[in-house]
Amino acid sequence: KPKAKSEDFLSFYDFFLIFLELNNIQLTVRDFHKEVCETLQNVFLGILDKKIVIINISPRVGKTKLMEAFIAWCYAYFRDCHFIYASYSADLATSSTRYVLETIEKEWFIDLFGRVSGDVKRQDFFTTKQGGVCKGDGISGTLTGFGAGLKRSYGGALICDDLQKPKEALSKA
Repeated sequence: KPKAKSEDFLSFYDFFLIFLELNNIQLTVRDFHKEVCETLQNVFLGILDKKIVIINISPRVGKTKLMEAFIAWCYAYFRDCHFIYASYSADLATSSTRYVLETIEKEWFIDLFGRVSGDVKRQDFFTTKQGGVCKGDGISGTLTGFGAGLKRSYGGALICDDLQKPKEALSKA
């Protein structure tokens, strides 16, 4: 079982800053971004032994980009992780899955961490050379047969990003 140590890794916060810059993402980085990065890194390292982490921040401040960067960063170190990326629509989830794949195939990422992606490369699903998988789908989609996470210190996650349509989230019901 791989065991992660913080001194063996580029911190997730530092990676997130690189991710933003080299992907030309315009985002004002605030103190809470660092806090979220540190929390996710602590889950990854096994320091924060939680099964469920909820990140509840305002819309349009980079939550999705944080999650996309986190998946890419995880694959840099544990290439066999299993991720499911769920959203209220398959299009949104697929967009994030595709963005993670595009990131791990970028020259700057390969220069930092080596080649990660495997043979299967679809819009909604990809694999890594070491057996990792990333599947994106909407809440009405079919995820039968896909699992998130491996039974060890860190093996991936189910990421639920915007499970409600914005209009529904603001409704009285």
